[in-house]
Amino acid sequence: MGPLRARLVAMDSLLCPPMFISVAYIAEGEDDGSVEAAASRLLADRDSLDAVAFSSDGIDLLEMPGAYRAMKALKPARLKSMVVTEGRDRAALDDLMGAGYADMAMIRIRGRISEEQGATLEFLEDYGYWYGVTAEMVPGTTDEPAMREMANASRGCKKFLIRAVDPVRNGMAGVKPYEEKEVRSLVRSVGGLVRNPTFLGFI
Repeated sequence: MGPLRARLVAMDSLLCPPMFISVAYIAEGEDDGSVEAAASRLLADRDSLDAVAFSSDGIDLLEMPGAYRAMKALKPARLKSMVVTEGRDRAALDDLMGAGYADMAMIRIRGRISEEQGATLEFLEDYGYWYGVTAEMVPGTTDEPAMREMANASRGCKKFLIRAVDPVRNGMAGVKPYEEKEVRSLVRSVGGLVRNPTFLGFI
């Protein structure tokens, strides 16, 4: 396990509204004291937070050797924690949550849901964990059937958040952006399948 760094975003209002959450982005790299600095800031802010969320700069957090160690160092006592992941490794998430490193999970699904992500959602539901889903709609990939498949697999989620990918911002040359009416139709397509689907804009 190599050294890790942390970048803290205080009071992220879009990760899981209306919760007050600070997000610690963990990355592989030279130990620069950022983990200790972020831990101190989180401890100071603990009473004003609902939770701390752990995400990654780079590879998915569940694939990062040593991520558990950084999460343990960062999390203040008596503060709920959330892991933000694509959820493609059910066993790794089971280990992490079973060991108490995270109380909640936010599963990011980009484009279409995979078989591995479906298995992870089933695991979270079966074990009664609090979980949310962020559906990232990708032009040319995410259509109404894809949205309904995501929603059907997420019926037990506490939050179903929807974002639309802007191909210009994301360097997707030749991909036509969604029109506003397409976005509205995609968001409406999951109505009745999940509770309170919420569109949070473009990324």
